[in-house]
Amino acid sequence: LAFPKTGRQHQIRAHAAHYGYPLLGDKLYNGDPGIFMRFQDEIPQETDPRIMEIDRQALHALALKFPYPNQDSDKKIFRAPIPLDLKSWIDEKLEMNSDQAEKKIEKILKDW
Repeated sequence: LAFPKTGRQHQIRAHAAHYGYPLLGDKLYNGDPGIFMRFQDEIPQETDPRIMEIDRQALHALALKFPYPNQDSDKKIFRAPIPLDLKSWIDEKLEMNSDQAEKKIEKILKDW
């Protein structure tokens, strides 16, 4: 999870990769620049989709927080569920399932 205060999609991806955590499905910052070029030229190798694991970069806004008028607190959080393709990946690849991930996210968001 990332909690940027400012920035754009590219910055989140670049910083995550720099610290050794490239986003799942990120063709540009996955450590193999050839993958991005092959997808751009529409000539991916047979192994590229397997390396990427999903068809898109797994950058998803789970929640947004901003000032909201007439609320008890200063800020309001708007929450989105984990997308189905990411839920499937979580259930298949991680030690926790997607329901556990949702609960963990909810707990983290309460302190946000």
